[in-house]
Amino acid sequence: MNKKIYILLFSILCFNPLAQALPERTFEEMIKRSEQGDPEAMYQYADFLLYREDEASQKNGAALMLKSAQGGFWLAFSVVGDFFKYGFTVKQDPSKAVE
Repeated sequence: MNKKIYILLFSILCFNPLAQALPERTFEEMIKRSEQGDPEAMYQYADFLLYREDEASQKNGAALMLKSAQGGFWLAFSVVGDFFKYGFTVKQDPSKAVE
C-alpha cells in the first residue's frame, strides 16, 4: 500500500475507540441497516470495508463513508475530509477536505 493509504488508515484508527462506543450490532444487522440508509450503520460497514486489503472493498467503503457523511453522521465527516486531503479514492482537493 502506498503512504497515503497508511496515513488514511492511521487516521481512521484514531477514531476507532469512538466507533467502539457505538451500539453493538450483528454484522448482518449492520449491513441491512446500511442498505436501508442508516448513516451510522453505513459508517460502521464502511469502516469494516476500508480495512480490507482488496481495492474494490476499499472503494466501496469510501463510497459508503461519503454517503454516511452526506447523511449527517458526525464521525464520517473527518474520514471523508481525509479522503480529499490525501486523495484516497477521490481527486486530492484540500479545499474540499476542510468543508
